[in-house]
Amino acid sequence: MIVPAVDPPAIVQPALPADVRTFDLARVRPTVPPAPACGDDSAGEIVVCATDQKRYRLQPLPQTFAQPTPPMARMALGNGVVADIHTDQRMVGGTPSNRIMVGVKLPF
Repeated sequence: MIVPAVDPPAIVQPALPADVRTFDLARVRPTVPPAPACGDDSAGEIVVCATDQKRYRLQPLPQTFAQPTPPMARMALGNGVVADIHTDQRMVGGTPSNRIMVGVKLPF
């Protein structure tokens, strides 16, 4: 198949406005937030000013921290006898053995 040679279309750019042609980055000033109020350095001391960063810091855990434990399935049967159901895990021959245990406690 033979394709005839065709001239590419001419690209016409519109004229730019005058303010865009004379734009100079040297005249543009960045916006600077106002400085925080801090002490005076008139006595020749070094003054460091900053915003409060406490909201980004991790707070220590309270000393009374304890992991929640599951509720106990326990029931008093009378005369000091208490029955309960709980889980247990032991190693049997190198393999973990998960169990559900039923216990009865008698006073003596």
